[in-house]
Amino acid sequence: MYRNYFVQGFKLSLLTGGRREEVVDLKWSNIFKYVRGVKFFKITNIKVELLTAEDYWKYIPINTDLMNLLLKLGYHDKKQTDDFILFPERQILKKTIMNDLSKGFTHYKKMANIDKKVSFKNLRKTYLSWVNAVMNKDTCILSSHSTYEILERYYIDPTILSVIEEGALKISVFGT
Repeated sequence: MYRNYFVQGFKLSLLTGGRREEVVDLKWSNIFKYVRGVKFFKITNIKVELLTAEDYWKYIPINTDLMNLLLKLGYHDKKQTDDFILFPERQILKKTIMNDLSKGFTHYKKMANIDKKVSFKNLRKTYLSWVNAVMNKDTCILSSHSTYEILERYYIDPTILSVIEEGALKISVFGT
């Protein structure tokens, strides 16, 4: 049940808050730099486009943890190329990679004897809970949700919030 892109896929999902298809579709050319040097991903918001039939963009800030991962994955050599970030040498369908990520996550969760009901999509929920600790109501802007109530009901984990409120700006998930 191992694929060489699992670790990178799990980390990209956790550090971007992207849905499976968004993470699998990420390309180096999706990285942009704001005037003040802040880097971010600009990607198509697939879910909103399906509902509205209009072009709609989603922006994902590249924080220190995410930049460190991108550096390990070859940022300096790959930036501005049209290569996929996750599994660029792919010869399988995007749907296969998406399904493998979900099944692999579940497999390793079971192998770790984690009984809690958690799945691959909880990486997105965790990311949004962390973002909410810093941005509060503005979390909707980054998540592209129409209302904050949707986020509160389905995405934001209040148990995470109560623990991280004090240390949200001090803790780095993968950094030093």
